[in-house]
Amino acid sequence: MIKLLVVLAVICISTSSLAVRLTVAPAVWLAFIRLLLSTVILLPFALTRYRRELASLSRNVFLRYALSGIMLGLHFLCYFEALKNTSITAAVVLSCSEAFFVAIGARIFYREPIRTRGWISITIAFLGCVLVTTARNTQSPNALMGNLLGLLAAILIAVNTLITKGSRKEGSTTAYTFVTYGFAALTLFVATLAMDVPITGRMPTDWLIGLWLSVICTILGHSVLSYCLKFERASYVSAAKLLSPASAAFLGWLVLQEVPAPQVIVGSVIIMISVYDYSRQCSPEPRQCAAKSLGQG
Repeated sequence: MIKLLVVLAVICISTSSLAVRLTVAPAVWLAFIRLLLSTVILLPFALTRYRRELASLSRNVFLRYALSGIMLGLHFLCYFEALKNTSITAAVVLSCSEAFFVAIGARIFYREPIRTRGWISITIAFLGCVLVTTARNTQSPNALMGNLLGLLAAILIAVNTLITKGSRKEGSTTAYTFVTYGFAALTLFVATLAMDVPITGRMPTDWLIGLWLSVICTILGHSVLSYCLKFERASYVSAAKLLSPASAAFLGWLVLQEVPAPQVIVGSVIIMISVYDYSRQCSPEPRQCAAKSLGQG
């Protein structure tokens, strides 16, 4: 049953890329509405069941959660902008390179060792990223910028993971996500003001897509995936997450008739194989692999 939940959660997450492409609403507005509605949905639980836990958070942990939320907000901004400027396949696959940035960051800041095979996977994945990033896209003149934003989104969510490393050993997922989503929404609110993007006056379909991103992709996607990590092996969850780029690409082809360039396909396959190989090197025990991020879709 948990394995099925993992697959369903990944499928929910993968629909975010298509949802972003189906509206002309600005990326920053979509990201803001997604995180705002997610925070509102969690608010009743935070004020009742988790009120004492939130009140007892140490200053250090709260600041880590807050900074994590800022990184999460910037991640979604870059990821949604990438989806607006490049192919769905390129944006989703490049964001999946997050695991390698986490590994490198953990090696630098936490002195966590990386095996020789791990370095090989990282190097091969980097070559795949180069192929995807430099691929020409005749359907979008801004594909290069979109690809670079996809990579930046991966780096930002990796920073998000590294910031909270060590502060998630205790405490509930709900308390963490409530604070993180709240600060992510606040960050994106400031971004909408800075970019002079109106919050109101949107089409009803834009709000429906925002609600879809919040309920289906965030709550039923990322939150359920975090829940499943308590019971399922992290290596299985990491491998299941590889369904996301494939299903997102399929939806892009089915609905938008978007066919990735051959170079993007080759680079994507290289990245996915590298991610799968690296995930198999992680600890097989639940909650011990870098598959716990709140981003990527």
